[in-house]
Amino acid sequence: KSPKAKDMYSLLEPWLGQGLLVSDGKRWARNRRLLTGAFHFDILKPYIQVYNECTDILINKWMGHVTSGEPVLVYKTVSQLTLDILLRCSFSYNSHCQEQEVSPYIKAVMCLTDLTSKRFLSLSLMTTNNIYLYCTPQGWKCRQALKIVHGHAENVIRDRKKA
Repeated sequence: KSPKAKDMYSLLEPWLGQGLLVSDGKRWARNRRLLTGAFHFDILKPYIQVYNECTDILINKWMGHVTSGEPVLVYKTVSQLTLDILLRCSFSYNSHCQEQEVSPYIKAVMCLTDLTSKRFLSLSLMTTNNIYLYCTPQGWKCRQALKIVHGHAENVIRDRKKA
């Protein structure tokens, strides 16, 4: 028996594909086996500098809010930090996503995160039938965000292959 709630994880598939998070069974075991070595401490050690650089950006951003008296949106800024670290470590791609809040890619990722959360909480949107979802205003937003996110990922991968 699979420990993953297949219906719940399938909601992520249009966005994340059949990677380690969404897959199960033999596909999950294969992906897990392929990735295990990449998370050895000695391999991750060089990335500590990236973590620190990204965290410094976050702290400076928060300090700006503190000195100006503005409230800090913790979820949003930590999400941007996480995305910044993932893009830098996975693709050697500096998106400057913590500094610029108007990037279409960042907006699309935040939109998909929000829509996915709403799907988990709404019985009417939880359906795994994406055809029904795409007939709703949320589904239209989801499709637009998916186009942006997948297009951006393809561009990053294409640029990395050229380098």
